[in-house]
Amino acid sequence: MKYFIFLLLFAPLFLISCMTKQEALTKQDINAKVDSIVKTKLPDINRMAKEDLDYRTAIEVKVKADSILQVQTNDSSKVKKTK
Repeated sequence: MKYFIFLLLFAPLFLISCMTKQEALTKQDINAKVDSIVKTKLPDINRMAKEDLDYRTAIEVKVKADSILQVQTNDSSKVKKTK
């Protein structure tokens, strides 16, 4: 029981003593950290964007081309019927 009371009394003190005070970052410090993070991540982001563009272009261009051909086919068949 003595150990339990001892633990209850000193545990909060131990936890408080381990806490360190943090400094508030200045705007320049924040900007420097953001710039360094962006600088390291930008090549990966650009690579992923290029892959996504290539993937989406292959899919979307085919759909758009098909719809344009269909419209042109429909328009040309209307023109032939009216003549």
